[in-house]
Amino acid sequence: MQIGFIGVGKITNAIVEGLCTSSIQDTQIWLSPRNEANARQLAEKYTAVQRLESNQQVVDCSDI
Repeated sequence: MQIGFIGVGKITNAIVEGLCTSSIQDTQIWLSPRNEANARQLAEKYTAVQRLESNQQVVDCSDI
């Protein structure tokens, strides 16, 4: 499943942390460049998370 988030604030941060530490498998998470510090931190911490260069890229890559 491809999950995208536009905006990476406290709520997105908590959801991504939860998804990445759950038993869910085969999930790729795409983050927008908004709140770059949070997006980079999550991308560095979890292999299933990537920060993209634009909101449109997030929309194009995501199922949800």
